[in-house]
Amino acid sequence: MKTILYKSVLLVAVLFYSVTIFAQTPIVTVNVTTITAAGTASYTASGAGGSTLIGKTYNYTFGAATQTSYNLKDLNNFTIGTDVFSYSYTANSYVKIRRADNPVVSGNRSLLWLENLPNADTTKIAIINPYKENMENIFDDNTFNAGTDNIFGNQGDGNGNNNNIERLDVIFPYGVASAQKNKSGFAVFERGADNAHDPFVIAAITAIDASGNPTAYSNLVRVAGTHYGNIPASATSYFIVRRDPATETNLRVSASGTQNIGGVFMSFNDLGINNNVKVYGYSLFPLDIPASATSADLANYNDTTFFPHNTSSNTSLGGLDLLAITGIFGVPASILYPPTASDVTLAPITQALTISPFVATAINTTIGTYTIQTIPSASQGVLSVYVGGVLTPAVAGQVLTPAQIISMTFVPDSNFTGSAIFTYKATDNNNLLSNIANYTIPVIAHPSVILPISLLNFTGTISKTTVQLNWQTTQEINSGYFEVQRSTDGKNFEAVATETAKNSGANVINDYTNTDDLFFFNFKTVYYRLKIVAVNGSSKYSSTVTLKPGVITVIPVKAWPSPFVNNLTTEFSSDVNETVKINISSINGTVLVHTSNQVIKGTNKITIYQAQTLPSGTYLLSICSNTKTETIKVVKY
Repeated sequence: MKTILYKSVLLVAVLFYSVTIFAQTPIVTVNVTTITAAGTASYTASGAGGSTLIGKTYNYTFGAATQTSYNLKDLNNFTIGTDVFSYSYTANSYVKIRRADNPVVSGNRSLLWLENLPNADTTKIAIINPYKENMENIFDDNTFNAGTDNIFGNQGDGNGNNNNIERLDVIFPYGVASAQKNKSGFAVFERGADNAHDPFVIAAITAIDASGNPTAYSNLVRVAGTHYGNIPASATSYFIVRRDPATETNLRVSASGTQNIGGVFMSFNDLGINNNVKVYGYSLFPLDIPASATSADLANYNDTTFFPHNTSSNTSLGGLDLLAITGIFGVPASILYPPTASDVTLAPITQALTISPFVATAINTTIGTYTIQTIPSASQGVLSVYVGGVLTPAVAGQVLTPAQIISMTFVPDSNFTGSAIFTYKATDNNNLLSNIANYTIPVIAHPSVILPISLLNFTGTISKTTVQLNWQTTQEINSGYFEVQRSTDGKNFEAVATETAKNSGANVINDYTNTDDLFFFNFKTVYYRLKIVAVNGSSKYSSTVTLKPGVITVIPVKAWPSPFVNNLTTEFSSDVNETVKINISSINGTVLVHTSNQVIKGTNKITIYQAQTLPSGTYLLSICSNTKTETIKVVKY
């Protein structure tokens, strides 16, 4: 996650390219944001082996050591015709670079194209990007001023910039789909001369195995150099740097120059994927992949029949100079995201009970079913669900309806104490699958003794909106846990936290601390008490602590569009450079979206991409700093 300190929007071109979306649509209008990213390095080293720079020694600087701010460029969106295709920060993807050693290159060579800071000192290699070597991490992003050189070239580069990369995979482990197959898809950007960008082959991944390896593909799409758009004013001064981990300590320079950038877009429709059909990402291949290759052939990148290990960098076959922009782009509401399943942890139990339901959310639709992935071991207990009105032991792989998850039971084994854990996942009505979540049931002993614990004191203090509760105990024998309870009327209490008892025995004094946030209780009296629970389930209550927060400073902020449909942008001012928390909450105070950002003194503008996950309704948007909280009401259609 990068921290946005400044948003300098660079509209690279004001041309409106009037086209019909078809296979390999040129990109000519992009929106790039300049940001500041952490990471710095400096060292002295020679040029890279095999290059014309090997005999010279240079002073290398990266990131803040070269340029203290605005050292990365992110591609936010691009425009085709009247449609704006935005980069999705919500879609969870990762990059896998598939390597096959050849006679020229072996191992995990890092070969990078990075923007430099032009200067007259020929002994200095000044690179504005932060120092990073892991190519998979660098390419798992939307960075406009980083990339690689001749990604599929195995031999023939005069500066030694050869590779052993046979395929690049962008994996969406839980799948992603499109509601408008012409309005979402994947983009490739390449540096080079206008009208002379390098061709490549692309295919959508239609199946993966348990390890995330592609096992099936859509049709191959061959992208020619003529399919790229030339992006005006995109000339970038750069260094090529590389490192072989077995022989080199740091990245070393092998070439430099200035080149333009071109872009091309492939929609779901171009790749043969229909609306609402799930894919697991896409793969890029060199141009010499045979047209006859099947899904099985594409999956085996070690087969030299389909992946020659002598592809030349001197030709268009291996010369793709790929920028580090991967992931998915789409117009608003065109991308269908997988649901998210949340971990669930119960309060400690001693006996059989009906357990809380699974927790999962769907962005574009609703949850259709839940699947129990694993079940607790027999030595821990029995998880059961109702099937046809009969309570039946659950089995791994069992699919449950939303109605069934509200009546699950767990019966702990009489000899078991500890945490019984099982896993589950959710499937939404678009047939998209969630992550796998853990469900934890702490089981504690069930003795026949009554809790002898002695509560010595229970006090609370408040600073601004933060409450700190403290209590001391002694005689902790067969103790279970403490439940911190809160009330706004002194009568009806709700649990807000639990603390496990230390069970330190007689004549030992134990100290406990717990905190609570009263931001949404502006100037209201709040009551706290402890519920002290023994391992056998018996309990007693402490006396009540009464606290009252002061008035919270509330200063209006700007937010638009209003009402909003997808992303929400906010503008506010800060007195200093600091970290702020951004919350979107329901009217009753439940926080639904939470993020934090580094901001600068003065006016800041931040787009909250997570807002698109919210259902229609009215919400509170809060910007919280160390000294003030700014709140405004926002509405989503």
